[in-house]
Amino acid sequence: MSLRTLGAVLKFTLDIEQLAITFYETAVTKTKNQELIEVISSLIKYGNKRIKKVKRIRRENTTEMILEPIKDLESEPFQLEAQPKTWDDNSIKEHAKLIELKIAEFYTVAASKVSFLGEVAYNFEQLAESHHDSSKMIV
Repeated sequence: MSLRTLGAVLKFTLDIEQLAITFYETAVTKTKNQELIEVISSLIKYGNKRIKKVKRIRRENTTEMILEPIKDLESEPFQLEAQPKTWDDNSIKEHAKLIELKIAEFYTVAASKVSFLGEVAYNFEQLAESHHDSSKMIV
């Protein structure tokens, strides 16, 4: 799907952030590994903070959502699988890392596409960095 407006970009952003949280909420019930549970719990907490940030961006940029077209940003390369093939600890870790890196990549690309909206681009860069940091927690 083509993301041609800031509104569409922010909706997609909220969708993938929520999908990640839903995966983590399921994953935390599938493992007995206490260290992994702690990491996943942190990822849920950070995900909820990022959703709040995206909602704030949406509130503060209502005018730009309608007026400014965005070119060459597609959602397909950034679609997430809702769950891994199996729910063993290694699969959970691999899937979590994939999710974090794919969302980080989306924010990096989206930031370049909305560079004409300086504050939004800056926030997207911060969100990308946050996801990169989260991916490093998963070992």
